[in-house]
Amino acid sequence: MIPRWFVRLGVAALAAVATDCAAPTATPAASSAPTPAASASVANPVDPVDPAEPAAHDEAEQERQLAVELAHEPVGPLVPPAGEFGETGAFVVLELFSSQGCNHCPPADHVLSDVVVESMQRNPGVIVVSFHVPYFDDLGWADPFGHEDYAARQERYEQTLPGEPRRYTPQLIVNGTEQFEGSRRRLVKEAIARHLARPAPVRVNVTQLGPRAPGEALPVRLQIAGAPADAVVHVALLERNLAVPVTAGENRGHTLRHDNVVRAFVTKPAAAVVATQLTVPAGVVLEHSSVAAYVQSPGPRAVLGATQRPVTGARISGASHSPRPAATRW
Repeated sequence: MIPRWFVRLGVAALAAVATDCAAPTATPAASSAPTPAASASVANPVDPVDPAEPAAHDEAEQERQLAVELAHEPVGPLVPPAGEFGETGAFVVLELFSSQGCNHCPPADHVLSDVVVESMQRNPGVIVVSFHVPYFDDLGWADPFGHEDYAARQERYEQTLPGEPRRYTPQLIVNGTEQFEGSRRRLVKEAIARHLARPAPVRVNVTQLGPRAPGEALPVRLQIAGAPADAVVHVALLERNLAVPVTAGENRGHTLRHDNVVRAFVTKPAAAVVATQLTVPAGVVLEHSSVAAYVQSPGPRAVLGATQRPVTGARISGASHSPRPAATRW
């Protein structure tokens, strides 16, 4: 059973309650060791059912239901209009670490999908980057978007984020410097507003995107101003409007919807001019894709500047977003 933690602070503090799926521990023996109750159950064939199992299942379901409630908390628009911030280059990068194998993740995916839609309509400076991690694949469902490199990126954040080092899903990291559960809609809204109020210390522009011949990589050219000498720039190919029917694991029987899923990711030194290319996986719909570029400091890992641009060259607006596929409502 995946270890989980859950703290109840009462109805008055509902928005402060945290629910998540903890990542497996680094030591396999420790994470797989049976509890005393489980050992007793195995040793005594007359009692084949661990009496703690129903209680643990009920608690896990309560956690999931709470995540759903937090994801649907009525807080109004998540993304303020870009005009409120003038020509400051204001931005916020929301890195979500998610997994189709974790049943706490769909509510967070729902919240971040709403952010994607609103950013297209109101403020392209709000950038969602959804990394899928594969460390829940052994529960019966292999996440088709998961990659070990994304799990390693999440693990590196443990060394720099405040608080006790830990990995979990759905973890949302904001501009590389703060984190909380991605299903907490109110905290997402507050973090977006807080970071957009700060001028960008680094400016990033996509000066060339494509053209791409069939079967070839996607060329990307960037112009960066104000980056520290040791900074790096991450370039991500993001695909939206994805819907995946899940037939095994914790989300069995549900169709999961995703937006701005990372389909390719490269990191380069943040020079004044950066030329790179993104390998486009088979099946990616470029009309539903965009490229995000964000500059990050290597020490505290703060994100210093960012931009995004549709692959098709279309203007970022609500009109460019295709109808959503049918999916389970969370």
